[in-house]
Amino acid sequence: MTKSEPKGTYQLPNGMWAYRAFLIVDGVKKDVKRTKDEFGNLK
Repeated sequence: MTKSEPKGTYQLPNGMWAYRAFLIVDGVKKDVKRTKDEFGNLK
């Protein structure tokens, strides 16, 4: 992830919300990004 990419919770240009996090599983870093639509469903 570069410094210009959002971290944590942020609002997308279309008004929806998203979050980004790093997980470490068995010593391997994994970048996780999730968004929600207007009904609260995860994308």
